[in-house]
Amino acid sequence: MRILIVQPALPSYRVPFFQSLFERYGDRLQVLYSPADLGQVTSSVKSIYPWAKKVGPLRSIAGGVEWQDGVVTTPLQPADVLVVCGAPRTISTLLLLWRARRAGAKTIWWGQYWCATTKRHRFLLRVALMRLADSLLFYTKDEAAKFQSDGWRHSGYVNGLDNGIDVSKITPRRVSYRADERGRNILFIGRLTDKSRLEVLVESLRDIRGGKVRLHVIGGGKNEERLKRLALELGVHEQIEWHGEIVEEEDIASIANSCALFVYPGQVGLSLIHGMAYGLPSVVHNQPLHHMPEIAAFRAGVTGESFEEGSSVSLGRTLTYLLNFGSEREAMSVQCYSIVEERFNTQKMIENFSDSIDKMAVI
Repeated sequence: MRILIVQPALPSYRVPFFQSLFERYGDRLQVLYSPADLGQVTSSVKSIYPWAKKVGPLRSIAGGVEWQDGVVTTPLQPADVLVVCGAPRTISTLLLLWRARRAGAKTIWWGQYWCATTKRHRFLLRVALMRLADSLLFYTKDEAAKFQSDGWRHSGYVNGLDNGIDVSKITPRRVSYRADERGRNILFIGRLTDKSRLEVLVESLRDIRGGKVRLHVIGGGKNEERLKRLALELGVHEQIEWHGEIVEEEDIASIANSCALFVYPGQVGLSLIHGMAYGLPSVVHNQPLHHMPEIAAFRAGVTGESFEEGSSVSLGRTLTYLLNFGSEREAMSVQCYSIVEERFNTQKMIENFSDSIDKMAVI
């Protein structure tokens, strides 16, 4: 049995997951991916891995439809398990699923059930196209449960990966959370795109009571210069430290361990898991359907607090409240890294992924 995984890109945060899969399955594993420019998360991946095979680019054809060069002709055998990225707009993926069925290979649709950018008609199309695969693997177990509780059915095995990160480099670097040692430092990690809505956080700095805070921004992107101009216009530029794109965990740890809170004002995804892995109480907006699937790790009042989506005033009030109650933050910190270590990490992902593969092997 070979395990063939087709991905649109190879970001650095996925490398430990695929490497761990390779250590389990050996040469039977192959990951096909396209070159992509996602900033440091792709440019920092320079090593040649025995499990990785670069194919052609992911190209936009027309009307949002995409084509991934070099995947449709992938040789398939009846004993293979093909795992595809659940992107209904990628026509090459759909053709590859059809070819796999013709060849007698087993298939797994690995993707999101619902996310912040989902439109109703695209969602219905996605659910319909899922039937092309023998099994479904959602980003989280919460999504798998929601798929079934919403009344959808699939003839194959439905599972959740619980998308997380490699905590092996974080755990030894994480410093125990003592509220009186964290000051009024807050952390943002993510790409500076429209999705992050970082302008809401910049604007909220005017509304935080009890003293000035220090905002640490890890990440870069197309909106960086616009955000810096906004901070200057609002008079809060001296409260922000722009660290740029950082991928080395040692450098991230030196910043995260000095912070009291993790804040993501937009559509949070894997960045939430990163902040929680450092035991940072998290602040996100209050509309779960406008987040990415990783919001499943968040528990309002347990791992952090939420604010009214898009409101800098509401965010300012929430930050004021949390910064003034250190004992609550310490309790939240314990819950944050406990949830990550119990569910949202690479080792648990391997177990959940292998569970789906094992089911394919006996069907």
